[in-house]
Amino acid sequence: MYLSGYVDIDPSHATEVRRKPTKGFRRFAEMLTGGALSQQEEHETFTALSILQEINIVLRSLNITDVVRFTKDDIVVYDDQDGQSSDDMGIVIETISRESGLGDRVFESMSLLLEHHLPDITLIIDVRINRTHFVGGYPIRIAVNGLATELQAQSESALNDKLEKAFVNQDSYTALETKLREQFDSFMIGLELVIRQKMMIDDVRYSTQVNIVRPRTDEHGQSGSSSSSDSASNSDPVFQRYHSGSDAFLYCWLWSSMMHSHGTHVQDATIVDEQGQHLMTVGEEGFNAGESTAMDPSVPFDQSDASMFDSSAALGDDSTSRMSGFSGEDNASSGSSWLDSFGFGDSSGSDSGSGFNSCGGGCGGGD
Repeated sequence: MYLSGYVDIDPSHATEVRRKPTKGFRRFAEMLTGGALSQQEEHETFTALSILQEINIVLRSLNITDVVRFTKDDIVVYDDQDGQSSDDMGIVIETISRESGLGDRVFESMSLLLEHHLPDITLIIDVRINRTHFVGGYPIRIAVNGLATELQAQSESALNDKLEKAFVNQDSYTALETKLREQFDSFMIGLELVIRQKMMIDDVRYSTQVNIVRPRTDEHGQSGSSSSSDSASNSDPVFQRYHSGSDAFLYCWLWSSMMHSHGTHVQDATIVDEQGQHLMTVGEEGFNAGESTAMDPSVPFDQSDASMFDSSAALGDDSTSRMSGFSGEDNASSGSSWLDSFGFGDSSGSDSGSGFNSCGGGCGGGD
């Protein structure tokens, strides 16, 4: 079980004029364009970095500074594999300055992966800016996943002991889930509020849900798991492998099996496979996981009785509910990028009071 939250952002269009990013983020943009792009493509990249700078200020106001990875399209530009720094933006910019070939083509997406800790939850945050998006969708998404800190363990035996305590009875399970949900929801509400306060936006919408990993199980009876360094880019952030993320996520692989063996009641949850792809949605009524094969990973999912409890069809297609509904490549407009609708004011870097023109000590990149 892990928690998921999605904040989709529609940046301001006709009513505001964005200036070029300043200080560290202007250097950031210049390095990414490298003078090899057309004026229009350079404009789009500078606009995206202006928006990323605004998001960075939002995150820093919440003390979120630990950058795990920065990616331009499929190129990993910065990767803090060892978790050596907890305030990385300046290091990201320095790393880019040593790279070559990053500015020879316009970006399709930029992604910033971060880690943050609440009292009981480890947060993994993916900030993604897409150059194009499907009709009705928003081009910017902040995807947040929450993992239970108390269930992280150094050994298999220690992990089993912790899980047994969590699943000892229904009350114990419900108490843990309720505690995590309340803390996670409080964070997401705060994140949305700060975005509205500090960013120039037309609209922002957010949603939260509880996800439970239920491996599909392959034809040989072995539970599958993704071992790639970065599982499909449209999956939740927890599936993007990095230094401490895999260990923190380990308990999730055992969750559905524990629910089945302990007869735990499951409700109001989204069931996903080992790649993070949607399998089924469980509504408010729910069901006893011990009386069904839906949550039993020893039974191939397509041979289980999951369809009896799946309420996905009744809910309809919600494009904001998971990362796979965000990129919308097949439905992207055939026209130009949404970024070309933005204009720039003067590039002197003077503070217009817009809340993003100056780093305000929040870039982490210096001058």
